[in-house]
Amino acid sequence: MRSGLDGGGGAGDGRRRPWLALAAFGISGFFSSVLNCIGPTVVQDMTPNRLRGQAIAFYFFAQNLLSLTLGPTAVALLTDHVFGDPTALPRSMAATAIPAILLGGLFAHLARAPFQRTRAALG
Repeated sequence: MRSGLDGGGGAGDGRRRPWLALAAFGISGFFSSVLNCIGPTVVQDMTPNRLRGQAIAFYFFAQNLLSLTLGPTAVALLTDHVFGDPTALPRSMAATAIPAILLGGLFAHLARAPFQRTRAALG
């Protein structure tokens, strides 16, 4: 199986591409930091002062519960039960990440109008 981070020949062929891995990690880190800043900012902006601590605690609890449990579990289930091959991990990760990204974009689009109405009502 050919991987995007190596030359396709396996672990010992000396054709690794560390700069590609570093670039992918940097891009991932950038978008992760953007998401980790926007969500809490919106929660703080939309919540009354007396509830901000509880609201942000619930936000991070829900975010961590979903991201740290559902993501890895979905990848593991796909690898074991759909693909049935431990070397299919990259395919399982892609099959989990792509729908998650698309659903996130859809939910963000659907939340836009209610967010703007609430923001306008709060002043």
